[in-house]
Amino acid sequence: MDESAPYNPLSKRNLAASIVSKLLHQPPEPMPPPRFPGAGIYLIYYFGDFAPYAKISVANHKGKFAQPI
Repeated sequence: MDESAPYNPLSKRNLAASIVSKLLHQPPEPMPPPRFPGAGIYLIYYFGDFAPYAKISVANHKGKFAQPI
């Protein structure tokens, strides 16, 4: 990345960073939602006992919600 280039908030890299930041700072809600809000971007956090997802489950244990699938 060219550090001398002016900041472009609409560049794909900057848009992606903004979306990720906003998503990761939203409080989690149970699934399924009472009313499906429609198209969008969703983070799914797993915290069950399915062995292949054990590392993800541990990261999300006790409400940490640290690792979306």
